[in-house]
Amino acid sequence: EWSKCKKYVSHCKYGAPETIRTSDLPLRRRLLYPAELPGHTQIAASHCRRFHISFEWSESENNEMAKESQKTYLSRTDYDPETGLVGSARQVFSPNFDARPPGVEIEVLIIHAISLPPGEYEGSYVEQFFCNQLAVDDHPCFTEIAELNVSSHFFILRSGELVQLVPVHQRAWHAGVSSCLGRDAVNDFSIGIELEGCDDDAFEEAQYIALTELSRLLVDVIPLLTDENIYGHSDIAPERKTDPGPCFDWKHYREKLSNV
Repeated sequence: EWSKCKKYVSHCKYGAPETIRTSDLPLRRRLLYPAELPGHTQIAASHCRRFHISFEWSESENNEMAKESQKTYLSRTDYDPETGLVGSARQVFSPNFDARPPGVEIEVLIIHAISLPPGEYEGSYVEQFFCNQLAVDDHPCFTEIAELNVSSHFFILRSGELVQLVPVHQRAWHAGVSSCLGRDAVNDFSIGIELEGCDDDAFEEAQYIALTELSRLLVDVIPLLTDENIYGHSDIAPERKTDPGPCFDWKHYREKLSNV
């Protein structure tokens, strides 16, 4: 984006192109989908108003960016403990929450998967569903769930976009009848994260990145939450639920989490 690049590019009159080397830019400004970069020099062009900026990466720079891509850019400063909100998330407030019981602390994180209609990823039906605004006439299956009042603290789209629906310190209604750490009423002491997906489709790398960053942030700011206390919905309600499903790569997720 021009706003990110202009301080590193000298102005030129009438839009005549200026050329700069990427070595003149901070690494994060050079970072552009590193997982898709080939091992050889890559050229990318970005048109910003009247300016044409070309970025060139060498193989050594590709390696450097690959390492950089493993780092998280969410930090403690993204989380406001007073409001329970993650500032970098898009806020879509669900009415489906209430207060946690007095004295109950957050101890576990539960990973879910959802898509509406099932197996489809277009539109905003999941967000509508969590906000009790589902357009029932848009699909036959919606009539079966329209009256349900459910939510999750977070929702991660296929693109990796992070949406927050319920403040962290409040109790979202995501776990249902379930048991974890030898206790029922899992909503009381958990955080729910929904991934846009289903049992039959692999999740996107962008979702693993967003999930890893969010998980690390939450573990860092919540005293009793640990890497070990992260479960799938199927772990806490095995007779009712299968999500996040067999296509969720737990090994990949935990390896990424351990490297953040």
